[in-house]
Amino acid sequence: MKRFARVLLPTLAITLFLQAISFIVSIYFNHSLNNQIIFGLVGSNLIAIIVSILILVAVIFIFWSDKYLFLLAGGILSNILDRLFYYGVVDYIQLSFWPTLNLADIIIFLGACVILIKTIKKESR
Repeated sequence: MKRFARVLLPTLAITLFLQAISFIVSIYFNHSLNNQIIFGLVGSNLIAIIVSILILVAVIFIFWSDKYLFLLAGGILSNILDRLFYYGVVDYIQLSFWPTLNLADIIIFLGACVILIKTIKKESR
């Protein structure tokens, strides 16, 4: 139960923070709604939600013992909620060399990098 609380509370905090940003951006700022997943591989919002939920469950199952799981889970959950509330992920960060993205995408990427680096360091010992 302790482990569950250590994962759930930070995950919910990140998710709520990211959802607040999505809400504010969707009302006040220029943004785009992305109903695809991973560089446009899926065109249906429903399929993207199902795939995202399956990925979230797999990530939780695989990385349950990792203390940085909350980064991946919070980012993925926030994108799922965007899809449910706005019928697409609210993207608002535009870089000239990369497709438009959001803070949840960055948090997912950072979480994956931290877990990958930790795993590589652990394996090299």
